[in-house]
Amino acid sequence: MVPGPPKRFAQAIGALFTVTAAVLTFGFDRFDLAQLVLAVLLVPASLEAFVGFCVGCQMFRLLMGAGVIPATVCEACNDIWSHRPEPAPS
Repeated sequence: MVPGPPKRFAQAIGALFTVTAAVLTFGFDRFDLAQLVLAVLLVPASLEAFVGFCVGCQMFRLLMGAGVIPATVCEACNDIWSHRPEPAPS
């Protein structure tokens, strides 16, 4: 289980790559470069899908460790079990 901020960070990186590929294709008619961008995106997406390893989440962790992302952004990262839903009463 991973808290929201690292996953949203990873999703934003994926969206950035996708938008970059679309702009290269439709804005600059550079389908060759767009294919390269999507090929690079395919690696972390495949790692997440097949192995369960989130490259964006690891980047988020490293950026937090370096102080680029302040710890206040991810207070939930310190205790991912605190947000588990309560079991329904029987």
